[in-house]
Amino acid sequence: YDRAMMFYQFYTQQKDAKKQMEALLTAEEANPAAQDPVDRIFMQALQEQNWTLGEKYAQKAQVMNIDGVQGKLYRGRLLLAKGDKSQAMALLQAAVAERPDFSMGHTTLALAYMEAGKAAPARDELLIAIGQMPTNVAALKSLIQIDASSGDKERQAEARAKLADALNYAPYDEQLWRFDDLI
Repeated sequence: YDRAMMFYQFYTQQKDAKKQMEALLTAEEANPAAQDPVDRIFMQALQEQNWTLGEKYAQKAQVMNIDGVQGKLYRGRLLLAKGDKSQAMALLQAAVAERPDFSMGHTTLALAYMEAGKAAPARDELLIAIGQMPTNVAALKSLIQIDASSGDKERQAEARAKLADALNYAPYDEQLWRFDDLI
């Protein structure tokens, strides 16, 4: 398992998606109870728009209850990736109501709001997510994006401060460095 996950990390750095997937499948085979390969295979399936694989791993995540809400977050992320925003938001709202202490749940719901063009509730969810987990770089990125594009000088100043925080947590993140040019 550990060796396969090390290869996964290596192939991630090499940006070799096919070998990443092979390493993840090997890790999953070596340790079927491990949650990390299931989550990463699911995420890669979404990136590749492989809905069949995404569905399979959303079901595995549900059975394993990785998200603590019987797979609602996984199902919501899948629906969102497929473009079904209204169903995704309803499911993600239910997941967050069931587990309000889960930072990534709030982050995922915020992404659904952002895709639906609802910046205000997205921002509220992101602030909750960051309040629960200040190192949540995904939430910080989304909040920076919302505040930087708001046109409000005060929010843009907040975006600059959040960018500094995010760079402390992820100093090599290319997207964060691109934000530096925008703000």
